[in-house]
Amino acid sequence: GNEQIIKNINTIDNQYIEPSKKYILFMHHDYEHELNTPNNVLLIRSSLLKSKQKMNEIVYPVFWINKMNFNHYFLNPIHSNLKPSISFCGYIHSYSKRLQWCDYLKQSSFIDCHFIYREQFMHANYKEYIQNMNQCEFCFCPRGTGNFSIRFYECLYFGRIPVLIDTDILMHYEDEIDWSNHIVFSKNIEDVPHDIVSFWNSKNIIEVQENNKRLYQTHFSEKNILKYFNKSIEKYFKIID
Repeated sequence: GNEQIIKNINTIDNQYIEPSKKYILFMHHDYEHELNTPNNVLLIRSSLLKSKQKMNEIVYPVFWINKMNFNHYFLNPIHSNLKPSISFCGYIHSYSKRLQWCDYLKQSSFIDCHFIYREQFMHANYKEYIQNMNQCEFCFCPRGTGNFSIRFYECLYFGRIPVLIDTDILMHYEDEIDWSNHIVFSKNIEDVPHDIVSFWNSKNIIEVQENNKRLYQTHFSEKNILKYFNKSIEKYFKIID
């Protein structure tokens, strides 16, 4: 549980850490709040609040592209002539506001929502999940139990346009990627319909989808994620030398 994770991390320096050495600690957990680690420990974690990120913390992108289930699907870019369409197929209770957010969007007359609510985590039916995404240009990617979205990366992989709500979430490659050209990133749920329409009216939607598929390969493929880690690790340990 969270209490044990906090206890283990916050007491690690008293048990295992030598001040003269450098360490890398990997933590895969939904816990998003502050943790205390010595400066010679680089903590690579899956979830945090961007405003609370410490100098010795790296957030890694949490996703798994299931090649057995995904590789034989290829989604072509689409563009409706009527109004923007947005998909969501997933577990509705992993975050307290998910259902509220989805129900709010379904009431909007500015966007066409294709939402499927599930009562369990993960893709019990990959075909339904991908077909749902295939219907729409946009894909709603709300955070889950942790402050990240696995669906976000799957959306890029298939060449769709992620829609995120800012939950103090960290976007990777912020110094390289102008995310405003790739995703809809809204401050709150009330802004989402307007932000989608604004994006729809100001961008070449087909081109954005093609660019997002390319972006996944250039930045989030296994090979390039390893390069990202190596660069981040080298940068931090140079700083503390």
